[in-house]
Amino acid sequence: MKKKHIKILLFIWLFLLIGACDYGVSSSNALFIVKNESGVEIIIKPYFEGYSPSHSWIVLQDGEQIEFNEHVSRGIPSVPPPSKLLADSIVVVFDTNDSIVHGPQGGASRNILVDENWVMAKKTDHYFEYLYTFTEADYQEAVRGN
Repeated sequence: MKKKHIKILLFIWLFLLIGACDYGVSSSNALFIVKNESGVEIIIKPYFEGYSPSHSWIVLQDGEQIEFNEHVSRGIPSVPPPSKLLADSIVVVFDTNDSIVHGPQGGASRNILVDENWVMAKKTDHYFEYLYTFTEADYQEAVRGN
């Protein structure tokens, strides 16, 4: 019975030792930049299960940007969108009255929820920057949709 306990303790020790090892995967950082170059003010309204709490809204004047820093340990870097914008859908309001939906089933032709619509610049092996820019074409698409 004593040998069985030793085997169990050795197994637990080996499991803990392997779990504590670093296999060359380290932490990384990502900077997400959302820029407004639409020519008008925009309000970004994330929706969660049909509700958009006003404290989650982001207001950007023309020419302004907002940045989100995210840190990922022991894994690949974050991919867009940043966690602050992870939502069921996002409504972008241009100039207080023209809006367009960014959602998983489409809406806007360029979608902030889709990682392919972000421009990525790898700065180092552990630091990435992603840029999403609202343009005048996005504004015109919202105007045509109303």
